[in-house]
Amino acid sequence: MKNHNLVNRTELSSIFGKNVSTIDNWIRQGMPYIEKGSKGIGWMFDTSKCIAWRETKLREDASSNEKIDLDEAKRRKIAAEAKLLEIELQKKQEEVILRLDVEQGLTHAYLTIKQRLRTLPDRIVPQLAQSDEQFARELLINEIDDILQELSQLDFDENYPQENQI
Repeated sequence: MKNHNLVNRTELSSIFGKNVSTIDNWIRQGMPYIEKGSKGIGWMFDTSKCIAWRETKLREDASSNEKIDLDEAKRRKIAAEAKLLEIELQKKQEEVILRLDVEQGLTHAYLTIKQRLRTLPDRIVPQLAQSDEQFARELLINEIDDILQELSQLDFDENYPQENQI
């Protein structure tokens, strides 16, 4: 499954409400990343580490400024609290997306089970016609194990077609 804390540059810029060039500037200033982007490979960031870095950076910037008045301090506090609430909202929205991904993945798994089980008789009946009970039992167990093995290897990070497209 996709780790919901890992995002690319575009997703990170959306989380912070900034453009990608701001993210690039933050990277130059030392914002942590999981994987550096290069040709054909996108940047990957851990949102929790980036948020922590940004909060630290904002605190450092605020403390390095000369004296600020009470109104400016209140404005900064309100802005920081609003940003944290926005980030929490975006995390919750990501959970909804993940639930949709799970639903699609499970639908795909159930359709795979249905398809494989419905074709089971066609695959084994010819072999059962002239076999004893022990052979039939082993054949069925092997076929079921093959189906379960295939299901265990499904990639739930893929986008699956809707049921009516299969």
